[in-house]
Amino acid sequence: QGTFSCLLPLGCFKSCERSPRTMGSFWSRASSAMDRTLSAVRSSTRGTATTVLIGAAIIIVLGMAWMSGGSLSSYRVPHTARCADGNDILNPSTQMCQVNNAWALSFLRGQGWSTCAADLPGMAVLQRHHDSTGKFWYPYNRAAEVREVYRSCAPVCAAQEDAYHSQLQMCIVRYPAARMWLAGYGQSCSKSSEGSGFISKAGAGSSRSLVQQFVYAPANARQVEQFYKTCRSTCALGDEIMADGKHCQVKDVDAMRFFHEGNQHCVSSGPGVSSISNTKDGGYFYPLRLGPIVQAWYLTCKRKGGMLANSGSESSGDP
Repeated sequence: QGTFSCLLPLGCFKSCERSPRTMGSFWSRASSAMDRTLSAVRSSTRGTATTVLIGAAIIIVLGMAWMSGGSLSSYRVPHTARCADGNDILNPSTQMCQVNNAWALSFLRGQGWSTCAADLPGMAVLQRHHDSTGKFWYPYNRAAEVREVYRSCAPVCAAQEDAYHSQLQMCIVRYPAARMWLAGYGQSCSKSSEGSGFISKAGAGSSRSLVQQFVYAPANARQVEQFYKTCRSTCALGDEIMADGKHCQVKDVDAMRFFHEGNQHCVSSGPGVSSISNTKDGGYFYPLRLGPIVQAWYLTCKRKGGMLANSGSESSGDP
């Protein structure tokens, strides 16, 4: 079979690949392998000094691998190597981590439902390693820089008024006209808009303050934004548009009682009540564009035991 086949007995490879043993045991096996190699060289007409040197070099390398705590492959990626995020995947053969952070991926792919700090060093690292399918990687030894990018990322909701809830990982509808329309309190929005289909009520397992809130996934923010654009402010329910077409006259009974006699149920401060002005003849009015905000204030006047009448939603102020 030739001399070279004797240089690396299968047993030697297996002993190196298995869990480390004592130093004496390893060198005993290595010495035995060397003796067999030299014996084979002496008995072979094709054996040369070069072959002996190659065999010795290989045994030395195997010894170094054993002392480092494993096989030769352990030199490729240290056991302490980590990616920037627990969801990222480290490929030992390429020494690269694949990005799985949702907010970072959205920003890198230009999907528009998250934002990240674009001037961080880690961002440049990510932008240099990607393919046509939208996958991104980074060297594991740049994980600290990429982690800073992840920390800078946040979801973007459909409107500035909307708020992201980290526990639900959803955006909460705060856009006034849409919020009142969804709850059935007037205003004007398009039922046929695709974006309205992505909005739902928070699940029953949510906290009491969120049960009646309307939410949507940040990934659908663009569609919801288009839905918001179909909404138009109207006067609060029961109020009348004034002759100028730009103001509404207060007709709500509970609100009028608040102004004339006082109504303990109504919230006494906030954007809703602050939007209303009085006329010289004792009437009250507000700008048409603030109709949904005034409507929200009206709902605080209709609370019973802390709950909004006919709405089932809890509020301690303007909803």
